[in-house]
Amino acid sequence: MTKTIIKTVRQSPWPGPRPYEMWEGELFFGRDSEIEELRRMILREQLTILSADSGAGKTSLLRAGLAYGLIKERQDDSRGLIKPVLLLRDWGGGKRENVEQLFNYELREAISNLSKENLPTQANNDFNLLSKVQLSDSDPFVGNIIKLCDQADGLILIFDQFEEVLRVGEETAKGAISLIKDIYRFEPRARIMLSLRSEYHRNLHELEVYVGGLYSRTYFLKLMVVSAAKEAVQKSAERAKVEIDKTIIDNIVTMLVEASNSDYKAQEKADAVDLLTLQAILPELFELSKLRQPDIEKVVIDNASYQDYRKNKNPKELVADALANWIERGLNQPFTKSSEHLTPAMSQILSDYPGIVHRIASRMAQYLSSGGYKVTAEETELMSRTLREDLMRLTPVFGDIEVSDLKVISNNPVCLDRSLLELEEPENVKFAVNNLSGISIEKQWTPADTADNLARAFYETLYRLHAANILKPIYKNVRVRWELIHDGMGKPFSAWSEKKRDTWDDCVYAFTASKGVDIKIPSKKDKKKMGLQKAVKVIWRGCFISARKEPVLEGDGSQVSEKQPVAPPFSLRVSHYILENHEFDGCDLKGTVFEGITFRGGKFLNCIMDGCLFINCRFEASADGAPFVFSGCRANAMTFLTPKQESESEAVPVISEMGSVNFFDCNFTQIRFSGIKLIGNVVFGKNTRLSLCHFIRIDGDQMDSGKVVFDGCKIYYTAWDRQSRRFLSFVDLADEIGNGVLEDAN
Repeated sequence: MTKTIIKTVRQSPWPGPRPYEMWEGELFFGRDSEIEELRRMILREQLTILSADSGAGKTSLLRAGLAYGLIKERQDDSRGLIKPVLLLRDWGGGKRENVEQLFNYELREAISNLSKENLPTQANNDFNLLSKVQLSDSDPFVGNIIKLCDQADGLILIFDQFEEVLRVGEETAKGAISLIKDIYRFEPRARIMLSLRSEYHRNLHELEVYVGGLYSRTYFLKLMVVSAAKEAVQKSAERAKVEIDKTIIDNIVTMLVEASNSDYKAQEKADAVDLLTLQAILPELFELSKLRQPDIEKVVIDNASYQDYRKNKNPKELVADALANWIERGLNQPFTKSSEHLTPAMSQILSDYPGIVHRIASRMAQYLSSGGYKVTAEETELMSRTLREDLMRLTPVFGDIEVSDLKVISNNPVCLDRSLLELEEPENVKFAVNNLSGISIEKQWTPADTADNLARAFYETLYRLHAANILKPIYKNVRVRWELIHDGMGKPFSAWSEKKRDTWDDCVYAFTASKGVDIKIPSKKDKKKMGLQKAVKVIWRGCFISARKEPVLEGDGSQVSEKQPVAPPFSLRVSHYILENHEFDGCDLKGTVFEGITFRGGKFLNCIMDGCLFINCRFEASADGAPFVFSGCRANAMTFLTPKQESESEAVPVISEMGSVNFFDCNFTQIRFSGIKLIGNVVFGKNTRLSLCHFIRIDGDQMDSGKVVFDGCKIYYTAWDRQSRRFLSFVDLADEIGNGVLEDAN
């Protein structure tokens, strides 16, 4: 009897852009003829080879197709033709000292995997049978195979992704081939299947010399054609009791083929479907349909859901978004063995602030993809390059530096700069503490703590991407290299990285200060993903926080295209760029420019705001009526500004608007308010001190639209023009000296 894999009919029958697992065999379709041919070859030949290009679906075919099918067939095999199936699959060479120990380790893992849920009952029977055999890493691999064959009267051994062993190095490759030879020679009861990418087929030459010609033993798997892909989607849906219109399947498959043909010119790929992108889109479409039908037990993927999912995107945009979403989900999922490289405190921080690993991944991408193709990177070099931007701010020297002092000892990332490990902070690294930001300051980390936690977060990022089937490790001797699992992830990973870098979250989640960064405020659709509504002790020096990124106006009469720049800059009602109820707490904002931002509710608390510039910004109350608050802030030469029109022929300029804004306990010198339209009261309250400030071109739609109210504050040598004076109100000033009308205001 076979256990069902679908626990409810509201579970997706498509796993996403990763290989099917062996226990997902009930949902795997589209390769029936290939599975049957491979079955015949295994039963006929002692050694069989499966070869195909990257992305053809070899691993899914072997795991959920061939291995699952053989186990299921063995359950009813009265003649005993089908022997226990063992799938050796994860060639993490760093797990054991040599290739023989590695093979023995994977052999035990393959036996253990037979006990997984959702496999045919026979798998568990075989697990119980084979578990009785005592296996040891110190025994010869072929000896362990012989013992298992004695126990079960034979085995079917499937070596998936065998090229990963061959590419480790010449010595490892020779050792692996030698072990396959030994099985072939000494244990004829074992059937062997090697699966590898087509470009590595020639690396089996030494095996060919021993066993004879390999061509007749090789099944060359082709890319999945359109008809098979459509059948696979339809049958998976039927098995999971999901309704999907055939025209939708036709549209999706045709769309992906057309998108692929624009990139590929090879004739043999003209009718092929990119399985990576197909598996990226289907789960998202399923989840959207499920959300649209919350009260219906059976999910129906109808045309309305499909059109809602597409949203007029072209095929490439749709695919890129789907793969980017897969990357996001992978990074948001904590690694199950995080205790090996994370302290409990750091584990909690990464759980609370997933944007930390997003930031690291966005800097990692450029070293793993080039021109849309994957690039292999050595682990320590990848860490140094990825973290270089932050580590440079933690070192006691300026300029171009080496960051090779960040190492891994006994699997623990540590900072080896002894000057940073002193109990008392040396004078020459004082500035490094000033370069800390956000969580580093809140948690009172030293530079050494920060470097250590950066390294820990780096490893967590690697392992999350590995668990999501995005990256994989490659071991060579004691060195570890990383690369994308699939070339098809190259462009999406790079595009995702560019979109994430220098955004609001990217800077808020940084452990070190952001300097001179053009910070991109997220679009409306991305705003839901921001997660962090409070910027705690973040340092932004000389940054540019702007709404200049493809604005879309909302409301009647909007004619602005997403792709066209807008001049004059754009309306303050651009809802893409609303920071709602955001708090800047203890932030260093020296020289930071805010342009075209709507602040709705929220606070600046105890911030340093020297040289801050607010251009064409709007301050207003939150949806529940709470005012925007400046509290405990200090600033010299801060400006709130609407730029003047250069000529009468210019379009009506965008203007700065302020209402429901309260200033408490602030100390401002040389602050300038110029060209502000009042939409409510702006109150300078008790314990606020204003010196050498200017209020120019203050206006409102009408006199009762709002006032600038000085209530119980101290004002020294502050001036205003005659127009603005009508909108100023003074109530119980604590102190005032030298204030008055500015006759010639500019």
